[in-house]
Amino acid sequence: MKKKSTSRGSKQAALIVGVGNYAPEVGKLPAVANDVRAMGDLLASRKGMFTKATTKVLLNSQAKRGSVLNQLKSLFQNAPADGTVFAYLAGHGMVLGDEYFYLPYDYDRNQPKDSSVPLAELKAMFDATSANRAFLWLDCCHAGGVLRRRSSSDETAIISRTLKAVKGTGKVIVAACKPDQSAYEDSGIGHGLFTNALVRGLKGEAKTTSGEVTAGSLYDFIDQCVTHPSQQPMFFGEQTGRIVLMNHGPRKAGSGASPKTNKVTKSNKPKPTAARTKGTWVMLDDDFHVASKVRSHSDGSIDLTLTPHSPESEARIVSLKPRGFSHRGKIRYAADNDACDVKVTEVVKEIVRGKPCYTVRLKSSEQTTNQMMEMSIQGLSPDELAQRRIGRLLFDDPPSTSSSGYGEEQFIENAISGGFSDVKIAGSVIQEIYRSHGESSDWRSFARLKAISMMKASGAIEHVFELTIGPVRTNRVKVSFRGLRPRRYANQDPAAIRLDGYCQLG
Repeated sequence: MKKKSTSRGSKQAALIVGVGNYAPEVGKLPAVANDVRAMGDLLASRKGMFTKATTKVLLNSQAKRGSVLNQLKSLFQNAPADGTVFAYLAGHGMVLGDEYFYLPYDYDRNQPKDSSVPLAELKAMFDATSANRAFLWLDCCHAGGVLRRRSSSDETAIISRTLKAVKGTGKVIVAACKPDQSAYEDSGIGHGLFTNALVRGLKGEAKTTSGEVTAGSLYDFIDQCVTHPSQQPMFFGEQTGRIVLMNHGPRKAGSGASPKTNKVTKSNKPKPTAARTKGTWVMLDDDFHVASKVRSHSDGSIDLTLTPHSPESEARIVSLKPRGFSHRGKIRYAADNDACDVKVTEVVKEIVRGKPCYTVRLKSSEQTTNQMMEMSIQGLSPDELAQRRIGRLLFDDPPSTSSSGYGEEQFIENAISGGFSDVKIAGSVIQEIYRSHGESSDWRSFARLKAISMMKASGAIEHVFELTIGPVRTNRVKVSFRGLRPRRYANQDPAAIRLDGYCQLG
């Protein structure tokens, strides 16, 4: 797997577009000029992932329709596959018929469609880019003087319909399209309300423990800053890997600047919130560790190279050492899309460049499948029971009440919740991990590993193709899952399961 580059250079390109000096009948937006200048300066700064040469700014008279479309086309078409592109548009927007439009500087109310930038055309260019890291930010408010405004729910539906189903992976669109100008700007801060949070996040308040401001951490930060439902931005696309926008260096102890929230219940268990070593998260039992290297061998053995990120983390790694007959035996292991029962056979410590590094050798054990999941129960097939169990694990789906009698309902519920097996499903593991690790910027990685482990341990899934957990919005996250059931018959393909929905966090 290729290492993703986070260095500045020609492969990173940004386009910042803003119009505030509209004709009086459209409505001026004085804060836009500050927004555009701040965005351009930040992204091309020493800590930004772009350069002055690769950061293009179009402000007011520079942002005419032809220039905007030409620059967007150039940005998206010329981006290499391993490049990063960032586009930001601020100004007025409007709905005309069933379409949404961005209003450039030379907007003509007598020819509204021909003088505006259709959101659908912008989306098509975004979809067609070869870049595997692309971020589009739309910060628009309704041009109240242009035409009679549709209801805000209608506008939201039109925007959502236009932007949904982003093509490709690693592409993210955030649409902060507000219903009126008062929602856009605040003279007290000199910026648009959304852009104020965006700029604060880029300056470092949205940085992860490794010091990077990514598309994901930035959206999470803004989601916490903007609490009113009518003002929350919409998120589209699938983030795979990291879209890095700024690099401030590792966060110093005690310097976290994220907004305070009462959503998380603190626990006494140490959490991996200190500056972490680059690598991938793995789960061993109920602990999460950073692995700089994971090797899986054909004989079922697994080698992990773990670098402790705190004294507590090192203590938990040391506790994995086999200790004769007193050792705890099998533990759960998960990494990437795989999970199994393992035994720890060896833990070796090295000092590399003055820092401790551990090699943990594991031996996978034969997976014990929940046999009740392979039986039809009260008319429900094993595949249907597996899908219900996954729904409980991911979304905390409630017990079904479709059966006619209490005995039938209880029997089905026992099969779903693990009453007949050693793997008990009490509810959503996403909710569980959020409660215990929600203060960590990596909690979604932890929840993903725990969910995969539980699905495989229960026998519900053999192969995981996709499991994504989106950023927190209005105290919930969007979850998408695709996986393949174990093969039950030699002459029959295993069933595929796909679930999409939202998991409430509180």
